Amino acid sequence: MEFTLAARFGQGEELLFDGTKSRLLHIGTNGTTTVDTRTTHDELQTTLSNDSQWTKDLKLTATVQLGSAVDAALYPLYQGILEEDANPSGRVFEFRGPGWNAEPRDGQRLGIPAVIVQDGNEFVLVGTDPGYSAHFAVDAPASTVTVTWTYRREAGQHAGITRRIVTQRVSTVDEALDAWFVRATPDIPPGPDWLHEIAWQHYDYMSKNGDGWFDDIDAVCDIVAPTDRHRVAFTLHAWYDSCDQYCYNPETGQMEQEWTIFSHIADPRLLAREGVLETGSQPLAYTFRNLANYRPLPMDWDEVRRRITYAKDRGFRVPFYLITGMLAMGSEVEHAAIGDGLVSDGVPLWIGPDAVSETYIANPLHPDVRSRYLGLTRGILSEVGDLIDALVIDEAYYVGYGQMAPEAFPGYADLGQATLTQEIAALAHAHRADIAVLTADHMGTAHLIEQAFPYCLFADGIYHDAWNNAQAHEAARYPTWRNTVWSCTWAPATAIANTRWAVLAYDAPISTSNGCFGDDQGIRDMSDAQRETLRTLWQIKRERSFKQHPLLATVS
Repeated sequence: MEFTLAARFGQGEELLFDGTKSRLLHIGTNGTTTVDTRTTHDELQTTLSNDSQWTKDLKLTATVQLGSAVDAALYPLYQGILEEDANPSGRVFEFRGPGWNAEPRDGQRLGIPAVIVQDGNEFVLVGTDPGYSAHFAVDAPASTVTVTWTYRREAGQHAGITRRIVTQRVSTVDEALDAWFVRATPDIPPGPDWLHEIAWQHYDYMSKNGDGWFDDIDAVCDIVAPTDRHRVAFTLHAWYDSCDQYCYNPETGQMEQEWTIFSHIADPRLLAREGVLETGSQPLAYTFRNLANYRPLPMDWDEVRRRITYAKDRGFRVPFYLITGMLAMGSEVEHAAIGDGLVSDGVPLWIGPDAVSETYIANPLHPDVRSRYLGLTRGILSEVGDLIDALVIDEAYYVGYGQMAPEAFPGYADLGQATLTQEIAALAHAHRADIAVLTADHMGTAHLIEQAFPYCLFADGIYHDAWNNAQAHEAARYPTWRNTVWSCTWAPATAIANTRWAVLAYDAPISTSNGCFGDDQGIRDMSDAQRETLRTLWQIKRERSFKQHPLLATVS
């Protein structure tokens, strides 16, 4: 393969890298900007730096000369299909991520930043790292693939931001998708093998004042034999102090040892959100239930360990809740002004027994914010890292693709959360190689089409509140190609048809939950017919391979 690179500020002069230079240097009204490059026969890397904020955006265009005929192009679309174009020319496909600010082409949106070119009986992968947006155009007559991306002036200084363009010749489409993860994300390992074994996942929100955890574990023990229980995951959400602390004190760097669960359970602001779940299979009414039946509960780490051990002693896996995205307590306006908070642009933020006052989205680029979240991760690992199997980053979609940080501390907020997620995963893997980190990305959720970004590409898989809707499984297909996707459902009884469909159509894990949200109905609370459905689904899972491998749907 041969590469060329061009750079242009706005509509100004184009600077061309032709393979004989290792650096593009521009000195002008935009200050000094350098683009360092490194090429091999199958890869181009660029590293961008500038010494002042630009007055115009910087557009980079990399052209890959394939050196062979193009018979067709295949595009792994966001919607989960592999679209084939037998005569590719003139169409532009997009991966939406950091820096994205283009007109949306919903029918040409990619699930991962890659295209696959067919050359006779072989294929050529052309892809980029997922750390930034990209636009792809295949030109069959010219035998080229063009990759374009734009760095935004609002981001301020770009201190060594790197882009990787990779190519690889392979024999099959599956090999091309496998190769993208290896080549485009070489510093992100695949998730632990045990993730592929999970056939049933359950989420507990301190249900029935803490008793539901034990009741539902016992109920699953009645269905699942001891030899198969390592294929079941019980997720524990155990503490509700305040959303920006979660029992971690950033001043001391230590975890609090005692706290109160449901301390706001009787707050009028929470009670105002109580309602009746709408009947049906869609998550149309995220609402609290039966709040009068719940009460504040004292909690400490000994009790948390007792709960985890109860599940582990019976052979189950235990993921552990880490954070509600970048949610923090305080004024959005004030924190955006000082730079450690973002402007949410109207994204509805969580209100619950753990957060009833004003909240904002913390700026993941700010060093104090990153220090706090990494300190929390270290603290939890020190308390229960010997017992748990995974950490869960909820509501990752709060920081949507293309979101910029405020002028007080500028940059690409989504890239900041992506790298923070990667650092959290690295801490977990360093503590124990088999601890996974799962993100709630809400890929495919209809009202988040213009928000959701696959942060799972920087961790070990997806665990999101998608209620097993088909579009969520489809949209997660390519981002979780080498890992897994779990769909949490807060209507395990009302929408049990969704779970049945997901198991049959996608070989997804069975999904159940319990807590004062949605159905507020655990496995022990279900009717005999509903438990029989779960028992039947479990037998189906036992008869199938436990390793998920998504099917390809090809549309010409």
